[in-house]
Amino acid sequence: QECTQIVPKVPSPTRIESGGCAAAALGRIVSICDEFAYFSSALYAKASDANIIREQQNKNERLRKIFYINCDNDIERRDFQESQLERIGIPYERFACVSGDTVEEVFASRGNTTKRFASKPLRNIREGAPDDTEAHIIRAHTIGVWLSHYLLFELIASYANDKDKEGIYLILEDDALIPPEITAGDIDRAAASLPKDWAYASLNVHESICLEDKVNEDWFVKRGLTNASLFGSERVALGTCTPIQIDNQWQDPNILYLSAAAQLLRPSTAAHVTHWLDGLPIYHIDALLRTPSGAHLRSFQFKNNLISTATNLGETRRGHIFSSQNDHRLLRRRN
Repeated sequence: QECTQIVPKVPSPTRIESGGCAAAALGRIVSICDEFAYFSSALYAKASDANIIREQQNKNERLRKIFYINCDNDIERRDFQESQLERIGIPYERFACVSGDTVEEVFASRGNTTKRFASKPLRNIREGAPDDTEAHIIRAHTIGVWLSHYLLFELIASYANDKDKEGIYLILEDDALIPPEITAGDIDRAAASLPKDWAYASLNVHESICLEDKVNEDWFVKRGLTNASLFGSERVALGTCTPIQIDNQWQDPNILYLSAAAQLLRPSTAAHVTHWLDGLPIYHIDALLRTPSGAHLRSFQFKNNLISTATNLGETRRGHIFSSQNDHRLLRRRN
C-alpha cells in the first residue's frame, strides 16, 4: 500500500531509491515496486511527462493558443510561421504588427488604439548615436514593436474572465524557429515548472543568462538593472552576474536576457505585464521585460533556447529593414 502511494509521486528514480520500498536491512535488495519504477528510464520519463501534462489539463494551464506577430508585407515570414505551426497542432492566429516609418505614422496607424500612447515618454533609443535618418526609422520601428507586443499582451489579459483564463498563450515574433523535435508537450512541460505566480516567461534569449538568477532547474529570473542599456551588460561589469552563454548570435557573452522572440503569457497575470510597461518609457520591448527583481515583475527566462530564431528570412516593411532583432544589430554596429 505504501509503495503504490509513493511511486506515482516521485520525480526521478533517485528519490525511489532513497525513500521508496527498498528494504534497508537487506542493503541493495530492491522490491518488486522499485523494480517496476526502474524497468525503463525512458518509459519512466515519458510517464512523468504525461503526469505533468495531465496535471496541467486539470488546472487548465496547458498551451491553448499561439499568436505570431507579423507585418503585412512580410509574406515569406507569414508562410514560414504557418507552415511550422501546422505541425505543432495548436490553434494559432496571426497578429498584425503596428507599422509606420515615422513616429507619427506609428501612433496614427490604428486610430485611438495607438494614439493613446502618443504622449507616453520615449527613452532615447539610440543612446548617444547621431540623430540621423536611420535613427528616426529605428525609433519608429522600435515604437511599432513595443505597441505590437503591448496590444497583444492587452488582448490576452482581456481573456481573464473566460473559462480558459488559466490557459497558456505562446507569442512568437515571426522569425521564431521551433525546432522539429519540439512539440506542444515540451512547451507544456517547460511551463509546468514555472513558479506559480509567474507573469511573463521567455523561451529564447540572446546571449546569456546569469547563474545568480537561478530559481529552479529550468528557470531564471529575467533580471536587469533599472535603466540598464539595451544589451544589459552592466551587471557583468559590476560583478553581480556570472554569465552562462546560451547562444552566440552577436559573439558577446556579456549581452544579457535579450529577445522577445518566444514568450509565454496567461490571462490571469498578463495585466501585471501591461501595468509594468505602463510605468516605463517606451523602449526596446525585450529590454523592458527584464526586471530588477522577481518582486517587481514575475519575469522568467528558460534555461536554454527551447525556441530559436531563423537567420535566413527576409524582413521588409515599406522597403526598410524591420524587426526588433535587426534594429538591435544596427544599433550595435553604429553605437
